[in-house]
Amino acid sequence: MAGIAVFYPIVKAMNGTVDATLIAFLRFFIASILLAPILAYRGSLRLPPVRDWMPFIGLAFCAVMPT
Repeated sequence: MAGIAVFYPIVKAMNGTVDATLIAFLRFFIASILLAPILAYRGSLRLPPVRDWMPFIGLAFCAVMPT
């Protein structure tokens, strides 16, 4: 919850100057960069089973709709 609260003023400051899709990308990119070392330390950073790859590929190409 604190992550969302910290990100809100940043979005308000960047509103209108930076594209909304870039802000969304940066939000998830920063979260991924911060969570990856934690998952690696816990030993739970692994690829999903091959049968689950197609839904992830579909999400990668279709989940973000530009506004």
